[in-house]
Formats: sequence, structure tokens, C-alpha cells
Amino acid sequence: MRQIALSYRRADSSSIAGRIQEHLANHFGADDVFMDIDAIPFGEDFRDYIDEALKHAVAMVLVIGPRWLGTKRRGTYRIQDVTDPVRIEVETAMRLGIRIVPVLVEDATMPQPSDLPETLAKLPFINAATVDSGRDFRIHMERVIRALELILERSGTGVAARPEPEPKRDPPASRPVKPVAIDVAPVPPAPAPEPKPTPVAKTPPNREEIAARILGAWWVSLARGLILTVSAILIFLLTRLFRLDENGVALAFAVVIGQMIALVLMIRSAKGVRAAQIAFGVELLLYCVGLGSFTSQAGVVIVGTARTIAEVWAGASLGRYARAEYARIVVAGVVFLLTLVLVGLAAATSSPTRRMIYAAVADLVAGLGFIVLGLILRSAKARAATR
Repeated sequence: MRQIALSYRRADSSSIAGRIQEHLANHFGADDVFMDIDAIPFGEDFRDYIDEALKHAVAMVLVIGPRWLGTKRRGTYRIQDVTDPVRIEVETAMRLGIRIVPVLVEDATMPQPSDLPETLAKLPFINAATVDSGRDFRIHMERVIRALELILERSGTGVAARPEPEPKRDPPASRPVKPVAIDVAPVPPAPAPEPKPTPVAKTPPNREEIAARILGAWWVSLARGLILTVSAILIFLLTRLFRLDENGVALAFAVVIGQMIALVLMIRSAKGVRAAQIAFGVELLLYCVGLGSFTSQAGVVIVGTARTIAEVWAGASLGRYARAEYARIVVAGVVFLLTLVLVGLAAATSSPTRRMIYAAVADLVAGLGFIVLGLILRSAKARAATR
């Protein structure tokens, strides 16, 4: 019958929309739930295609995520474009009298009327359900299913009627039996078994979710770069003005702590890519080792080389999911080569002040590299959101 349509924006919530469709199909049947109205064949007028697809639908589950309005260009969202397929789907459902059940996912909220075209002005006032993608997913979906069952039942095409129980018939007449008294000890009632909680299976993240998480951590790389850049400038000023007193050493220690915190965040963002998590963990360990190698030129080279290998390793692992992460390999290589030159210059001089200046310049080079990497990842995330 294809009674329940599922509408969503692919760049917004395609992963959880697939889970919602699977859950609804398991309950109502695969023939009653469909989500293919966005798979419009080439050469088709998608207005006619959507109209034909929704002709027999009774309800529409509208999945709304944080990017459901679409990319904002020239002050307006994509939903305000008259050629936006998502807008046409919702407009067609309203025109055909199809009941719309908004479902908010990923902490999204209902759009404001000012962000919608006039044809969708009623949408923000429709009571919406919330579906969490975590352990409460099944509980939240059961509420949505109950609402859909009520809509289908009121439309007259609802769930199949349950068979009525057969009427009780009187037993055939028989000869009366003389009752015999039997002394039977009362049997205590058996305790009711406690209901076992239904385990919720953890679904592994797919490639789209991993790529979104990786690109979403662009600000971590940018923060690493800003910390190194600012510290390099401050260390240079302290060296020139105060001849490297204890403040410079304390600042360098604080920078290392900041980099270690950033690496912990990178390990979390790389969840699902075990090789990258190991690489960032190795780099975190090397920063701990590097705390004791500030005064040794050989120690700086060894630790720097190992850190570069870890960054290249992480970039190669993450690049399989987000191609922009391959830039981490180039940035790490360039920073490493320039750092080797600066370490060589520091080794060739006997002035402690110049050595500290070279170290500050090395931090500046690394900081600019991470800033460039963060901007590249941010640009890649923006491009992915427009697809």
C-alpha cells in the first residue's frame, strides 16, 4: 500500500533516517514504508514524480536534523528555493492532506517561521517527536509508531483488525455427578517472572558518520595552531626583553600541555578509525617524553621525527574517510623539514638567546601549519554540507 512516506535531507540525517525506515518497516511491513522519493530518475520532472509517489500515502515522517534547512546562501536557506526537492515533498504532502509527523534528531529544533517559505508556514506549529540515536532510540520510535497507528486507524487504512474471540458455548448436558470432598492443601501462587530488559544493540558508525566527525574536529587543529603561534610570539618577546627568564620555560610547558589536551580531543574525534587513534596516542606519549628533551638537540630531532611519523600515520588513516585529511601528511612533512633547518641553526650557535629564538620560530612554523590544516578541514566540511 505504501502508506507511510519518509522525507529527509541527505546532507542532514541520512544515516539515522535509514535506521528509522528499517524500524518502521519491521513494524508496518516493507511495502507500507518507503523512502525512495528522493531517488528521482534522470529526465523526470521531480514535481510529478513526488506527486505520484505520495498519491497513496496517509502519513509522512519528516526527519529534521540540525542542517535540515540546507545551506544558507545570500541570506536565505536552501529550503526557501522553489526547486528544493525537500520543500516540494513537504508542500505536496500538505496539498494532498497527508498527515506530517516531524521527528527531531541530533538535538535539532523545529525551524522558525521566518526561515521557511509561506507555503510551509504551518510546519513549525505541528507537534514534533524527538528520536535519540543512542540507547533510547527504540523507546522513542515506539512513540512515533503509536502516533502513526492512530493516524492510519483514523484514515480507515490502518493496522489489520485483530480476530474477534469465538463466543463461549454451553457445555453439553451430562448426568449430574455427586461431589466428593477432597482435602487439598492450598498451593501458593508462583511469583511472576521479572521482565528482562531488552538489550539495545550498538550499531557501529558508518563511513558518513565517521567522515562528519573527523571534519567536525577542524577547530581542534586550528586551536593547536593558534596555541603554537601565540606562544612563539610570546617566547620571542620574553627572550628579547627579559633574556629568557623562567617565564619562557613556563610558557613552553603550558604549550605542551595545550597540545596534549588537543591530542586527547583528536583521539575522541577519530572514533571508529583505530589506526588514527593509535597514531594520536603515540604522539600524545611523545609529547610527554618531549617535556624532558628541551635542552637536548638530539632529543628534539628524535622526538620531532617520531611525532611527524605519527601525524603522517594519522593523516593516511583518516584520509580514507575524509580526503581533506591527506593534507595532514603534507603539512607534517613541510613543518618537519623547516624544523630540521631551525634545529641545525640552533646547534651551530652558542648563544642561548638565539637558540630560544630559533625554537620560537620552529613553534611559529608548526603553528601556521596547523592553522592551514584547520582551514582546509573547515572548507571540506562546508563543501560536504552543501551536497
